[in-house]
Amino acid sequence: MLRPVESIWNALIADLIVCHANLCHDVIPISGTYCVVAERRPDDRAEGGKGLQVAVDGSGLQTVARALAVLRCFQGDSELGVTDIARMQDLPMSTTHRLLRALLDSQFVEQDTGTGRYRLGVALAEYGHLAYRRHRIYLAEPHLEQLGIETGTAVSIAVRHGSDAINLAFTRWREAHGHNLSEVRFPLHASALGKALLAWSPTTREDLAQLSYDRGTERTPQNPDELAAELELARRTGYAINDEQTEWGFRIIAVPVLGPDGHARFALALRGTTELMIPERIPFLADLARVTASAIGDAILREGGAPADHPAITY
Repeated sequence: MLRPVESIWNALIADLIVCHANLCHDVIPISGTYCVVAERRPDDRAEGGKGLQVAVDGSGLQTVARALAVLRCFQGDSELGVTDIARMQDLPMSTTHRLLRALLDSQFVEQDTGTGRYRLGVALAEYGHLAYRRHRIYLAEPHLEQLGIETGTAVSIAVRHGSDAINLAFTRWREAHGHNLSEVRFPLHASALGKALLAWSPTTREDLAQLSYDRGTERTPQNPDELAAELELARRTGYAINDEQTEWGFRIIAVPVLGPDGHARFALALRGTTELMIPERIPFLADLARVTASAIGDAILREGGAPADHPAITY
């Protein structure tokens, strides 16, 4: 069975391969996967493509990779022109135009008719909704809201994806961050969410060595040894902390949402200013967070239809 994040990502890749077909080839589905066909005769098309000798065109994977890289240009939720994207990805203008045209046709991006600039499209909202439903985050939202009201903090729940923690739901997010989508993704080594996901998972020293330590502030762990020490402290205290390690003036604590195997499936975080999250108050807030995390685990992971697999972990 595909893991939750992988299933959504593979669906996205499949559609982007279809975009590639719009650029230079044709595509036919085989057993639920898409293969790029280098050449297809009109009579083959009329017969539905049955019995064709199909080969995967290697250039298709490169095009998909480029299209995904173009989409990542919009992670700051900004509007970009063709020249901006071509410069950011070091691509020729003609290639950038073709990629944007395919993404526009598939509604992964949309274009402002007045300025000609591009922004993220509605198709990505569909994939976001699929991931939201697949993770059953809607069951956690009442608990997040209640915890936010009780503590006066911004509360979020995240899942691990590669070397980052990805926020899936928020309280008071708009007030706290506006529309900056960079606040959706956090490095594992620097964020309380990431450290909670690592501390309560079967993570090895080799895993920690593969992480990048180039983001954060001067308080952020700078190497695997420093991170390992923070993870051990988190396990002893029962919560992970980000003490101005990603943003000056803010503290975040996080606790795991454990699956039946005792490993973190999600992480739950409370974020507030250093004036609100004073050291003397943090143990009390962590206790409230653990109660909420347990309730969320019961709602999401232990009822019928709960996600069976751990979120994708890739490097």
